[in-house]
This record gives sequence, structure tokens and C-alpha cells, in this order.
Amino acid sequence: MRRHPGSPPLPPLALLLPVLLLPGCLDALGEREIVTEHSSLVKDELRGDRLEDKHPVYDPELQVVDEIRGSRVTLNKSAALLQLDIGPMQSAAERRLGEELFPSYAAAAAALDGETLIPSLEVVHGKLKVFDDAFYGATEKALQLGLAEVWAGKVTLYRDLLEAVRADLATAAPAHRPFLEEAVVRLASGLTLAGEEIPLDATLAGQVEQEIARFLDDELLSRPVGFYAEDETLAQVFRQDRYHQQWAGGPPRSLYARGPSFGALLVLAHYLGSDPARHAQYLAVERIYEGLTNPYAAYSVADLLPQAATLAGLDDPDAAWAEFQETHPPIYELEGAPYSPVALIPSSASQETRLFNRLFPEGVPEGVSLMDALIREILAGEVDLAPLPGSGWYDYQVYALETLLLPEKGPESNKLLLSKAYKEKLIESFKTMLTQTRETHVKQLNIGGARRGGDMAPEPLEVYPVLHAEPFPTYYLRQARAYRFVAGFVAATMGPAFLAATPVELPSRGSLPLDEALAATTRLCYGLYLLTAGDVGLATDLLPEELAEFPAAASLAEARAWLAGLPADLAPPWPETGRPGFSRDPDLAVDPRVIVPVQLDPEGFSVCWAVIGVRALKIRAEFVPGHEPEVVDCEGCEVEGFVPTEPYLFVGKQVEVRIRTAAAAMTRAEFRALCDAHRTTAAIVEALESR
Repeated sequence: MRRHPGSPPLPPLALLLPVLLLPGCLDALGEREIVTEHSSLVKDELRGDRLEDKHPVYDPELQVVDEIRGSRVTLNKSAALLQLDIGPMQSAAERRLGEELFPSYAAAAAALDGETLIPSLEVVHGKLKVFDDAFYGATEKALQLGLAEVWAGKVTLYRDLLEAVRADLATAAPAHRPFLEEAVVRLASGLTLAGEEIPLDATLAGQVEQEIARFLDDELLSRPVGFYAEDETLAQVFRQDRYHQQWAGGPPRSLYARGPSFGALLVLAHYLGSDPARHAQYLAVERIYEGLTNPYAAYSVADLLPQAATLAGLDDPDAAWAEFQETHPPIYELEGAPYSPVALIPSSASQETRLFNRLFPEGVPEGVSLMDALIREILAGEVDLAPLPGSGWYDYQVYALETLLLPEKGPESNKLLLSKAYKEKLIESFKTMLTQTRETHVKQLNIGGARRGGDMAPEPLEVYPVLHAEPFPTYYLRQARAYRFVAGFVAATMGPAFLAATPVELPSRGSLPLDEALAATTRLCYGLYLLTAGDVGLATDLLPEELAEFPAAASLAEARAWLAGLPADLAPPWPETGRPGFSRDPDLAVDPRVIVPVQLDPEGFSVCWAVIGVRALKIRAEFVPGHEPEVVDCEGCEVEGFVPTEPYLFVGKQVEVRIRTAAAAMTRAEFRALCDAHRTTAAIVEALESR
């Protein structure tokens, strides 16, 4: 475990026990719970932006061409201010529409057919999540099963390690033999959980059977959830990896109380380090999950390699354990003493888990919302979401969400005047998107038209803000950079051929190599950044290496094609259609409703975050009077004024609930069936409480 510089003080182990590290992967205390949705007090403290705080700077070179009612209007928005508010849902039909919970973005779009609609942050994030799940799942399969001539696979690594230990069992020193046998049992148990058949003698086979039964008995630890529950190979990976995440010396009352002995981990470290090929392959596995998700919350067997050069530590394993504790900086406290846990492949840490452990050492009090606590700390500057050296993909993804809570941190802030109601909407967006991002890690308006002839009198035209997507360019830019990070990390760790040789299946694209899918998703994010920066009159700020890898023209084409619902390689002009093209994307028909455990409580409850559906929302966007764009040119028209626009967009509905821990490991199918059966927020929460 490499602790970040400036890491917070060590939490007591009582804090640690509830830790959820890989989103959805609990390193936790086990007991089971009840459920309550907590009302947010965070919004009461919000204030709308003040006009006097905005100081946009005019740049004569910063011009964009907007398509408005069939006319091409060249505008300079560099000194303009765009005001965003929540629009009124006036009619009874509109109010019903705003209250209904839809099972997908596509279903919500069908209900709004014919209305002006732009992709919200949640819609873009929903599309990205479909890719993220597919990307992580495809990577997990390739890591597990291997790729011909590229990667041998974790199964091969664990089988080879098992055979190496088993070969020395007969000749092992009597004092060492129990630890070699335990190492064999743990490796065989992990492989059996992964669907492998491992022949063993009757004694060891019986121990494996007991070990697996004990592990599977705790469903919160062992039951596959998220996308892992939707594919048998991924379910096997989930069980195997959760099993190997257990700590040596796991504390009482934790899910890891019966983890491996330190002696067994010393054996594994010795046989990993004694063979160069095994050593290299293990280090690649140990490294990859720190990049795919985040740095570990415990030490890994890699940290034991120097101590395990020989098996002398097995002569006195208690002394070897004490030496390890003394020589490795502590990560937690156990009964007031420093504590450094270690596992074969640990689970990963996160900013929010560290916070919750620090704030609630004795458990989460009734009526306290973890999500609100996190948001308060971010708003107060106590939690900085900027990635640290060594951060993984998850930290980069959460960093992209930061400007939803702190819009002043994005350069577009000086161009946007956000009402209190709109900031409340952004908080709801943050809740939904963070919940969905965590769950992955549990293991626009292009109007084409004929130009008017030069002999016709100019037609009066009222200009409204053209929004290709919800105008927060910093979010899209940070997402693009998160994908660049994970692509570079995987290529550097596993070799560039790994991504090219790994297939991925997406509803919108079918089957294609992972590197191609990853590049297309990155282009989409860069394209949405460029388009929305133009919408608000913001100068773009891409690095030369970014533009070299993802040229602006290709990124814009990707984003415009998605907005129009067309293949990415289809050239403009983009045709006018009835329902917005992006809403017909098969990725948006994927159900975004998820539930993920976040924190375990000593009172027998699991605090869970859940996205229970999609709602429609109307916003109002208008240029602030006195701060309108400069009209540079209007082909065949004459601008006679500026008017607002009131498009619809879709937001997720997120709740925080407390469930009996025994009932907290819900699959997506089970959770979505519950939502379908109860339909309203209150009924869904009540149904969860009664499980």
C-alpha cells in the first residue's frame, strides 16, 4: 500500500470495518439493517450566483456559428452571460411528467416525443456508464482468462502458484508445512470459486469445501452484484477476487476475521518471488487494479516479497508479523494501536470512504445522510477531489463530477449565472452520477435547413441560447482525460496489445476491440467539451498532446454524430429529425437504476446509495440582459432580439437508504424489479426498508 503524501490521520479500525473500497466492494463489519431516505439540508445553504461576481472578457477572435430556425448566425459569446434556472412545469400533464419515474433515458425520451430536448449531464454520464461497465467487464475477463500471446491470465498464475507450493509440501519442514497447506487451500478455494476443478487429497479437499462454504455463507461479501451478476465468468471473478481481498490478521467482527494467516501470505510471497515469470505476472495483476480503480486500502503480498526471500519467517510467524507491523507505516488503528493489514490482492480505497470512516467512528447515526456529509465536506473545502499522484481511474472519474458541486472551479463559471434552483439540480446530478460511478467499480441540437436566397428580404430572427448539451464543459473535459489516463495506464501495465486484443460488446456499436471503443468514447467527451465551450463562449484549453492524439475535427464529428443519432463517420450536414437523435442511442435504453452498499454500521445496517429512476425536468436558459452575445453575421436574416429557451432534460432520482445487512447484496435485476413494482420514491424506499 503506497499511502499518498499528506494522507489524513489514521482512522481507528472501527472506522475501517465499514469500508467500501472498490465501489460495491465492502471491506466491512457484518450485520444487517433498516432503510431510511434522509432529507438533505445541504440545499438550504445554497445561494444563486450574483451578477456582480461575473467578469467575462471579450475576445474578438472567439466566434461560433449557431443554427437557429434554419438560419446560420455567427455570434461572439465571449463577453456574454448565460443564465440557467429551473423552468416551470405549469400544466397538470407537465407536473405528472416531472413526477414520473422512468426506467431508462430512452423511455423518458419517448414520453417527451416532440418536445425540445437536450442531453443532460446524467444522459451523457448514462451513456458513458454503459461503456465503463463494458470496459471494466471486458478487462476483467481478459485479466482472468488470458489473451493468446499477450497475457497468460490470473487463472494460469494462480494454478502455477498452487502447483509450485504443492510440489514442496512433502519435503517441507514440519513447522512450515501447516502454512504451505493453508496456502494450497486458499489458492484452491479461489480457483474453485472461479469455476476451476482442482484435484486434492481428501484432507485438503475437505478444508477447501469448508473454506468455500464459510465464504459463501456471507452474501454481502461473496454475492456478485452490479454487472458482475450478469455474466457467469464475471461472477466467478467477483467471488475469487473478493475471497483474495481478505486480510491477514483480520480483526474481530469484520468480514475478514477468518482471512489468511500471515504465514500463509509469506508462503505465497516466497513462491511468487522465487520465479521471475510468476513474479512479473503477479506484479502486473497487483498494479492493474490500482489503476483501474484506486490505490489499495491494505498492503499487498508484493510488500512481503523482501521479507519472504526465504521461508525463515515461518519459524516464528508471530515475530514475522510484528516485524511487518513495525516496518510498514500503519494504515488504520486497531484498539488504539497502529495496524497494517495485508492481502493477496486488496480492495481499493476512495475519498468518500476515508471521510465516512473519519466522521463516524462509532457508526452512522440514525437520520444522518452520508451523501449529504460528503457534499458538505466538498463544499467546505475539507475534501479535495483532485487526483493525487498514484490515483486510479475512479479518482479521475469522481474529479469530473467536482464542478457540479463547485461550478466556480470550472472556467465556464465566469460565463454562467446559476440560480439557487439550478444549483440544487446540480447536487442531484452529482448524487446520481457518483452512485452510478461507484456501482461500476463494484468489482445536440443540430438544425439543418435550406439557406434563403439572396434576393429575399431579411427575415426577423430572435436568437436563443443554443445548447448542444448541458453546458458544463469542464465535466466533459475531465471525463475525456480520465479515459486517456486509464487507456495509457492499461497499455503501460499490460502492454499496448492487451487493449487491441480484448473484445468488448456495446449496445450501440456491437463487438469491437477495446482500444477502438475506448478511443471513440474519449473522442465523444472531447467533442462535447468543444461544443459546450462554444455554447457558452469559452476559449478551449487542450494540450498539444491531446490534440495530436484526438484532433478537434474528429472529436467534433464524434459528438455531432451522437447528437444526431448517426454513425460517427457520416459527414454533415446533420438532418433535422423529430425526436433528438441522441435519445435513440441503444446505450440510453440500458436501465440506469442501480443500488450499491457504501458503509456498514455496527448496529446491523448497510447504508446504500440507489438510483431509482429517471425524471424529466424543464430548464430555462437565457442571455442576461445587457450581457448578450455580439451578432457578427446572420445569413439571410436580421436579429431583432434575444429570447430564452426552455428545453427538457433528464435527471436521475437518487436516495440513500439503510437496509438490513443480510438483505443488502441485491442484484440489479432484483432491485429493478422492486422499483417496477412500487414506482414512487416513497413506495420504493418503504419496500427497501421492509426487506
